[in-house]
Amino acid sequence: MTHATKRTTIWKKKDKLRIGKLNIRSLDDKEQELIEELQSHQISICALQETKKKGKGQREYGKYFLIYSGVEKSVRAKAGVEIIIHKNDMKYIEGCRYISERIVAIKMKTNRQKLNIISVYGPEDCKPKADKEAFYDHLQDAINTIPPDELLILMGDFNARSSSSTTAPPHHCIIWPKFLDFLINKLPHYPLLPESSTKENIDTQIDLLNDLLISAKSAASKPLPPKPPHFIPLPNNLRQLMTHRNRLRMLLIHRKDRATKQSLHNLQKIIKSEIRRLTDQNWTSFTNSLSFEDNSLWKAAKKLSGPNNFNQPILIDDELNFDPCLKAEFDATEISKSMSNNPSNPSTDPTSEITYEWINQFQPNDFPPFTTKLEVLTILQFDGL
Repeated sequence: MTHATKRTTIWKKKDKLRIGKLNIRSLDDKEQELIEELQSHQISICALQETKKKGKGQREYGKYFLIYSGVEKSVRAKAGVEIIIHKNDMKYIEGCRYISERIVAIKMKTNRQKLNIISVYGPEDCKPKADKEAFYDHLQDAINTIPPDELLILMGDFNARSSSSTTAPPHHCIIWPKFLDFLINKLPHYPLLPESSTKENIDTQIDLLNDLLISAKSAASKPLPPKPPHFIPLPNNLRQLMTHRNRLRMLLIHRKDRATKQSLHNLQKIIKSEIRRLTDQNWTSFTNSLSFEDNSLWKAAKKLSGPNNFNQPILIDDELNFDPCLKAEFDATEISKSMSNNPSNPSTDPTSEITYEWINQFQPNDFPPFTTKLEVLTILQFDGL
């Protein structure tokens, strides 16, 4: 395709036109649902792809007008494009063109400029090369017929890929500061176009720019961490419920009516109940899989027998205290009292007396309650023993 001619825009910000595009994958029995979505989002014009509607023509549906282009009625349903326009905007339509089953265009007359909207549905990658070339030739011819002083909006599904690979790329995350630093360091050495630019020079410049962006992405990317081994994917029914919940949330932002809010509340309850059921089901399946024969029960018990990080309290003056410093100070005081000499019967060897009393009279049961082994070691270190 040749590069589009530069178009000037003289519209003001107050002129608003809400447009959208959607690959609907067959329009059969979906008209009512589609119209409701367009009305809820206040869409004036919407381009549809893969409608699989045969023939060419126009028809009215509710508050919208449908302009469609598809294959002949004698051919199996496939492809198909369509442009849906609100009735309030039909007075601005100057004409429409049914170029092929993959391209349809309309022209609108506004107060400022004429506006051209083209809805396209490109051939899939598995289609013959001749079909792809014919599609782009028809699209180029449609664009060439538009004067440079008119606006052009081209939207649709081109079914394009950025590479010839058919396998999914590995998941990576991009470190954007590193990405920008790479571009800043490379741009001073980036070759610029000469003043007399030709189509070949422009294409070469675009290829160089794409290579630069790919290199920056590769330099600033790192693989995402792998999923944990205990990761359990959500079932399809729960995914569908969550998708419906997210749509209701977006709908509530625009409508804010009581019925939508109640529907969202009820759906939240259903999702929570489904999550609890799924959790219980997975836990039951896990416990039933434990066995002595394959040592799975022993492995599970070993994982659960790790160090106890719970901060156990200590009873001081009929109150439970969690502060480690207070617990260490209190235990050190109790140990010092139990290890001190008896004034009525002084010992000739204080060291042996203290050791004897500490071994024979002071028993583990004499420790204050709720004290762990780690805290005892902390107490001994705190007391300088």
